[in-house]
Order: sequence, then C-alpha cells, then structure tokens
Amino acid sequence: MKRRTLSLVCGLFCLTLFRQAPDARAPSSNLRINGTVVGIGGRFGGRTRPFTLIVNSFTSPNQVRELHETLRRGGEEELLDRANVVLSS
Repeated sequence: MKRRTLSLVCGLFCLTLFRQAPDARAPSSNLRINGTVVGIGGRFGGRTRPFTLIVNSFTSPNQVRELHETLRRGGEEELLDRANVVLSS
C-alpha cells in the first residue's frame, strides 16, 4: 500500500514540474487528464479501467524545493509523511 501511495505522490509531483505556474493559467481553469490504469498481477491482473484526474491547483516552486529537500534528506518515508501533512492542510 505504501508503495502505491508513494508512486502516486511521485507521479503527481513529477506532473507538477512539467506544468505551467498557476498564475500563468486562468484562475478558474482546471487541468483534466484522462488515462487508463492497467492492473498487473493479483485479481486485477490484465484488466484496464479508465480514470480522470482533475488538477485544480499547482504546487508552488518553494513547496517543490521543500519536498525535494525532504526527499534528499530523509528518503521516501519522510517524503510521504511530509506530503501527507501538505495534503491535509
């Protein structure tokens, strides 16, 4: 479970690095990403399901630096702890 959560957090983190800054976009616009999840192993092995990810805010450059420093200093576990604090606030 922690590996999936970490993969999701890292994926979203990487996605924010390649997107425009929030002030460069219209204030009320959302980014909508459609994709397909492919199950690997287990009871969902070989099955596919569509998903939609709606991004309604972006991570600030300062917050990206903080999270990167947390990953470098404390590893994946500390990054997950820090991301949970950031997401819950």
